[in-house]
Amino acid sequence: MQMRGKSQRIPPLKALYYLATSVLLVTGSAALILFIFLQWQHQKKRDPRLFLTTMIQTGPQKNALPSEYLAELMGMSRDQPPHLLSFNVKKKEAALLLSPLIKTAKVTLITPQTVYVDYSVRKPLAWLYEYENTALDEEGYIFPVRPFFSPKQLPELYLGLPPFGNTANPQELSGGRWNLPLQGKEVKLGLKLLQLTCHLPLRRIDLSNAYSPSLGSREIVLYLEDEFLHRTEEKEHLVIVPRLIRLSTKNFSKELSNFLELRKELLEKEKQGLNLSLDTPFIYTACLQVIDLRIDGLGFMKTVSNKQDSLGQ
Repeated sequence: MQMRGKSQRIPPLKALYYLATSVLLVTGSAALILFIFLQWQHQKKRDPRLFLTTMIQTGPQKNALPSEYLAELMGMSRDQPPHLLSFNVKKKEAALLLSPLIKTAKVTLITPQTVYVDYSVRKPLAWLYEYENTALDEEGYIFPVRPFFSPKQLPELYLGLPPFGNTANPQELSGGRWNLPLQGKEVKLGLKLLQLTCHLPLRRIDLSNAYSPSLGSREIVLYLEDEFLHRTEEKEHLVIVPRLIRLSTKNFSKELSNFLELRKELLEKEKQGLNLSLDTPFIYTACLQVIDLRIDGLGFMKTVSNKQDSLGQ
């Protein structure tokens, strides 16, 4: 029968020496690795090949916005170009989307020195009458137009909005804000009417009384200007026929269809019955026609000589 040997104990001083040596080796190795990493990072930060000096933009519309504007939004500068290691593409995408002009944005690094920006902008559908130099798109977002866009003639949309950013309104309409769509029944109605009248020479849609507390005052007002050339053997004239159409909020679709049929007849009569003298200027503006179709089955039309007076009625 064998006896178990006694376990050997390391003297305290020797154990302390082993522990201290191990700690020094570990911390020394960690410090060396950290030093090498910091030196590498320092060299990378000074490497001119890793500074982002070029930006390429693309999207559905070619060069929809100036590259300088996009670079400013992302904090890029020719004098102090950002470094690759400090460039966060997600933060740059968020910075681009803060612009009310930009609808979507995707930022990618395609080479060590190049930033690739794929984005789309909001397309102006109509001028917002309440605010200067402001348009809205098909989703109800509003944005400044000039100097970024040069749209063709757009209709005006008058909703009766309070001042920009204001929420106090008896009809529960909020003032416009960047990066937030307009809300309210008037907005939905306005977007619908812009869609239905996109083929007309529309100048303004007035919905300020579309949901008036007084049922008798409720109306949709469309203002358009028909144009046609009138030729004679002696002279040619550009004829403008302004028309103001009053529709009801409840049956506007049917009433608008009735107006489109009536408009065909009116244009035909106007082209045949027009008699202009040689002294008439090339651009001739006829008297304003006010057409009220709010009563089902009936239509009222009158001619007003002073266009400005009739627009205020």
